Amino acid sequence: MLKSTVCQKREESAWDFNGRQSFVVYDYYHFFVSTDAVLPSCSKSVLSFQRSAKSVQTTYRITVPGTASTSKEKLSMNVLKDKQLIPESDSPSIKDVELLYQFFDQSTKLVVLTGAGISTECGIPDYRSSGFKPITHQEFLRSSRARRRYWARSYAGWRRFTASRPGAAHVALASLEKASRIGFMITQNVDRLHHQAGSNPLELHGTVYTVVCLDCSFSFCRHLFQEQVKALNPKWAAAIESLDYDSRSDKKFGMKQRPDGDIEIDEKFWEEDFHIPTCQKCNGVVKPDVRDSGSI
Repeated sequence: MLKSTVCQKREESAWDFNGRQSFVVYDYYHFFVSTDAVLPSCSKSVLSFQRSAKSVQTTYRITVPGTASTSKEKLSMNVLKDKQLIPESDSPSIKDVELLYQFFDQSTKLVVLTGAGISTECGIPDYRSSGFKPITHQEFLRSSRARRRYWARSYAGWRRFTASRPGAAHVALASLEKASRIGFMITQNVDRLHHQAGSNPLELHGTVYTVVCLDCSFSFCRHLFQEQVKALNPKWAAAIESLDYDSRSDKKFGMKQRPDGDIEIDEKFWEEDFHIPTCQKCNGVVKPDVRDSGSI
């Protein structure tokens, strides 16, 4: 039976709402477990979070029995304050943490299902974020204009989307998988952050990292598709790639990150001169290999 002691230390300092001074919150959780437990070694596990008006930084050290890795990793994410990607929430209570440990200890066949909320701390908004209306499968099929709009936005947002890195939750779940505490993982997310953390989940809704032909079902790597878009639209692509997403360029051009990895941009940037690559095999229409709203 798992025995654990949980200690929590919290330190806070003031912040300047103009972003000149950081607001810092550190939460430390130390877990001491029996030597026969196969959960992460809590005497060597430290999680801390540093947050400012413009960014969130997570530092973690996780040791899992049977593994040699004790290195300290650091994850940094740029999160604009006005986007409110990470809702305010209370820290978990000691009782909640102990109940979670008991649940893991007593479970022999554990399946984990994750959704968009696990990636919000990484800078990817969820589908319930205000102002977001996903394109439907029917709209994508019947409207060439809708396809141009989608692919132009998707190309523009790809660099920022793929710059996202796994958060502490992704890393923790991957560590529990390696320790054989999680038997199977399913994710509704299309961002592959679980893969970057070391997991291999079933992707319930597919992934934006693969492009598929709607006519012959031929699929290929999204990075290759990005190069094809660039070749067909060299001036347009150069203008998009010259933008500094960490400055105010995104606001200047009406840009806003969306859950599918695309970015909202003014239609004048894609309405007339944007060209979409077709399938290499049959010249058919291609789309991201994801389950769209309204698809079967």
